[in-house]
Amino acid sequence: MIRYSVICSLCFLLLVVRGISQTAAPFEVEEATIAQVHDAMKAGRLTCRALVGLYLKRIEAYDKNGPAINAIVLINPEVEKQADELDRRFAQAGLTGPLHCVPMIVKDNFETEGLRTTNGALALAKFVPDKDAFQVKRVKDAGGAGACQVEHGGVGVQPL
Repeated sequence: MIRYSVICSLCFLLLVVRGISQTAAPFEVEEATIAQVHDAMKAGRLTCRALVGLYLKRIEAYDKNGPAINAIVLINPEVEKQADELDRRFAQAGLTGPLHCVPMIVKDNFETEGLRTTNGALALAKFVPDKDAFQVKRVKDAGGAGACQVEHGGVGVQPL
C-alpha cells in the first residue's frame, strides 16, 4: 500500500511539474511591437483589457511611484471600458484596424473627446472638447485604445 501511495504521489508531482512548465509566460509589454501584440491576441494569450492593464501598471510604477516621472497628467477614466469594447469587437470580427488596441499618449494640446485638454494653460483648465483632433481621430479610427495625456512638453501623438 505504501508503494502504491508513493507511485501515485510521484505521478501527481510529475503532472503538476509538467503543467507548470507548459503554462504560457506572461506577455511582456516592454519593447513589444504592434505585430507581437496582435499575434498574442490572435493566439488567445492577450486581451485588449489585459494589455491596457499592463500599461496602467507601468504608469503607476514609473510615473506615479518609483522614479515618479509625473509626465502623465490625465488617464482616460473610460480606458478599461473602451478596451472591453475592443475585445468584444475582436471576438466578433478580429482586429478592428492596424492599431487595434494600441494604447496612446496624447499631448494635452490635442483635443481628445471627453478629456480635459488644457494646452498647459489655466484659462483652459475646464475645457473638455466634444470631438477629437484630426490626428487623435485617425489613431482611434485605426483601432487605437483610450488615451493618456501628457503635459505640454510631450511629443505629439505617440504609442504608449
